[in-house]
Amino acid sequence: MPESGLIKGENTLFQTDMLAILVLVSLCLLVPTNGIGSNGLYLAFVWLAVKNTSLRQRWWQAVRYPLLVGLVYLLILGGFMAYRPMHGLKDSWAVLSGLSFSLLGVYLTQLPVARLRGSAVVTVGLMTLLALAVLLHNVQLHGWYDTLTRQDLDTDVHRNRLAVGLAVTFLLATVFMLTIEDWRVRGLLLLCALFLCFESYINSCRGAMLGMLVGAWLLGLWWNWRLTAILSVLGGLVLLGLAETGKLAAIVTHNGTIDDGRDDLWRYVFERIQLRPLTGYGLHALPFDPVFNAKHADLMLGHPHSIYVELVYASGIVGVLFWLFWYGQFGRRLYAAFSAPARDSQYLGLVLFIYMLVHGAVDFSFYSLAPATMLVMGYTCLVVAASRKTP
Repeated sequence: MPESGLIKGENTLFQTDMLAILVLVSLCLLVPTNGIGSNGLYLAFVWLAVKNTSLRQRWWQAVRYPLLVGLVYLLILGGFMAYRPMHGLKDSWAVLSGLSFSLLGVYLTQLPVARLRGSAVVTVGLMTLLALAVLLHNVQLHGWYDTLTRQDLDTDVHRNRLAVGLAVTFLLATVFMLTIEDWRVRGLLLLCALFLCFESYINSCRGAMLGMLVGAWLLGLWWNWRLTAILSVLGGLVLLGLAETGKLAAIVTHNGTIDDGRDDLWRYVFERIQLRPLTGYGLHALPFDPVFNAKHADLMLGHPHSIYVELVYASGIVGVLFWLFWYGQFGRRLYAAFSAPARDSQYLGLVLFIYMLVHGAVDFSFYSLAPATMLVMGYTCLVVAASRKTP
């Protein structure tokens, strides 16, 4: 792929990889945009499959059986069990696409360290500039005071979708801030991370901020647990200060109440789960569930706002066991087929995987593109980087 010098550090020449930049930028834009991020990932997948046949063949040889088994199960859930098969099959395609993007995760792990780091720096810089543009747009519309206090950045997409892009970019900045040795690049990434934290705070998506916090904290423990423990204590003192001033309550309640309707929604969904606990109701079932909608017509929702609740509702206990087994077999085959040259891939995989597990507890649909992509790509990076059979 095309490459260019980016940053001449003290000991290392950072380089870029255009395909890696496309993948990382698309990950950041996957949720905030309607199609730009997903189409970027599709384009990267097709380009890689056509241009890098050796990597594609190795990847397919390793994961073809889990992917084919996953395809069959998704067709059953979406085509035979769903209330509306056309909607169900659309979700099946989205999840299958996310599983297939593991090829992109493998590609990132196989890059030379300098290219991966340089591509990440470029991605963080571009996304931070885009986030700055969003902030200035809000200042132009509402002024500084309202922008800083209204807990909602006004854009063409919902603030929760914007928050995911901010969170993923923040986690990218944090990962490579810890692995890059050049202090100037570290300083740049630190400034980007702090700005993204600030913008996430004034946008105030609680699920995204929680995912950012847990992902960064676990990454810090892995990188240097002693320093992270000290920073955790200091962070706890800051939270106590925010609690005393009422700022923490304003964040947690979004200037209202902590009850946002999810507890009622989940209780109603679990009532339905108890009637079909083994197999569930199929994909994209909630909008067309006749019993649920007859009782709760006021809840016009497309999904249960939790990957865990939706996993059980859509596919039951069988689905939970299936995906646990699937990830186990998928990881075992990747571990045997590939290895990564550095810990950067492990760190990247950790934050993507943990972020979706945390934020997904209170939002998202398990059977959709973004969660499937982040979980599988994060898991792929973790597993491949854990197998260091080659330098």
